[in-house]
Amino acid sequence: MSRPAYRRRTWRTDLLVWAGDVREQPYSWGRTDCGALAVAALVVQFGEAAVRAAGIPGAWLTLSLAAKAWQGVLLGGGLVATMPQWGAQELALEHRARWPMGSILLLGRDEVDGRQWPAFGIYVEPVVVGCSQGTGVQWMVPESVQPERAWLFEQLIPTKAQDTNG
Repeated sequence: MSRPAYRRRTWRTDLLVWAGDVREQPYSWGRTDCGALAVAALVVQFGEAAVRAAGIPGAWLTLSLAAKAWQGVLLGGGLVATMPQWGAQELALEHRARWPMGSILLLGRDEVDGRQWPAFGIYVEPVVVGCSQGTGVQWMVPESVQPERAWLFEQLIPTKAQDTNG
């Protein structure tokens, strides 16, 4: 069985650079939608191969492909079930605005084209990086964010389907 993947040595600096690069980018499916931003933040921290090996979806460029990726998460038991399978630890919410760097925040739901989608933010100290169709990628003051749930990935767990080491 493959071993978990851990964050790169330069992940903190790389995540800060990434947050600056995506700020004020226009909304685009598969590039700057909330799910794509969360996956991109994990790629910055762990590398693309580790994210793929964990089975985390992230290759959608249209609304219909995003719906297919989200349907896979729902069939896997939803975020509460799939996040730990990928290696995340759920964080307590009693210390709002004091999440560890790189935390993925579930900020609620957005309606896009008549469908409900999870709205994610990524805590990149000292801001939360998030997006919406109307504003694109924005930095938010952490104290203004009221997440429903929060997760931290300190490792990614390869799926059995991706495990090539026996």
